[in-house]
Amino acid sequence: VYSPNGDETSAQIDWIASDSTVATVSRSGTVRARGVGATFAVARASRGSNEATDSVLVTVFPSHTAEQAVLIVVPSEVNLTAGVALTLTSYAAGAARGSYSWSVSDSSIARVRSQTGISDRLAEATIEAISRGSVQVRVQSTSGFSAVANVRVP
Repeated sequence: VYSPNGDETSAQIDWIASDSTVATVSRSGTVRARGVGATFAVARASRGSNEATDSVLVTVFPSHTAEQAVLIVVPSEVNLTAGVALTLTSYAAGAARGSYSWSVSDSSIARVRSQTGISDRLAEATIEAISRGSVQVRVQSTSGFSAVANVRVP
């Protein structure tokens, strides 16, 4: 923990995970995977009446040795402000591997700004929020599998 002028300082740090079914965080800040998905590890530092919070996205993918077919999108739920873009990542295992295409259920609320195939397991798409509402962003693999991320623009 650092003070506003950059000096290291002591403070009480509390850790939590926003979704404990995906991962947990110990008192010392060690993250432990619990299930496939994404969660935020949140650190809250306090000293007297001063408090600061920061977080990091933690993504748990299926085991690389898993033979079952899995296709997930991370994050799977997100709120975006209009005009803001976010990169979503898909991960595939087993028979779900292939090439990928991305789409949105309502292009007046959000659009796919760019998409990149990284490998037969990984693909990314940058989604841009346009106006208020909710949409589903779908990734479809050439092997016939699909996964969805729910995007809300408040």
